[in-house]
Amino acid sequence: MRMKRKEVVFLALDSADPTIDWKMLENSEVWTLNDYYRVYPWLNPARVYQVHTNIDLNIETIQKHRPERWQNWREKYNESGAKIVTLSNDEKLKNQNDWQIGRIYNYPAGFFTQTLAYMAADAIEEEYSKVTMMGFSVMDRIDYHDCFPSCVYILEYMMDKGVCVEAPIYPQWKTKQIKLGIEVRLPNYNNEIYGVTF
Repeated sequence: MRMKRKEVVFLALDSADPTIDWKMLENSEVWTLNDYYRVYPWLNPARVYQVHTNIDLNIETIQKHRPERWQNWREKYNESGAKIVTLSNDEKLKNQNDWQIGRIYNYPAGFFTQTLAYMAADAIEEEYSKVTMMGFSVMDRIDYHDCFPSCVYILEYMMDKGVCVEAPIYPQWKTKQIKLGIEVRLPNYNNEIYGVTF
């Protein structure tokens, strides 16, 4: 049972998403991810999740196609004043918080498929009572098509753990998932099936 009344906004990178409540963002604790500064240059997030490994190698590939995405990313992170959540130590980042990888064993295998899962795990373990999701209509793009079933699973997992999740995109994802007949079957660490049908 959640005793504390803590709320947070998970903000993804779709500024055109009609579910974004701009006024609410000004007065909320906001956790975001990756190159948020490109989409929301005015934002002062509390946390930025950058859980990609070998990011410098990945950036070289990304920059060939969209160089603006990661220009001066470390400086922008450091200037933000946000806690920077990573999976590995980067000595050039200030206010870095290494997400302890051993924590994954507290969750079903396959849970950590995307950045949203690390955000969800922190909200659960830090006993946040409510998560409001904004900017996640980006998951409807074709390049993220494979992500939405695990998004549904992560949201339902948070709800099951007692977190109130306000996600306007959730019913649309759920309907799409049922229509497509997608079933996500995640094995847990005891080699049993942690079955979730979407």
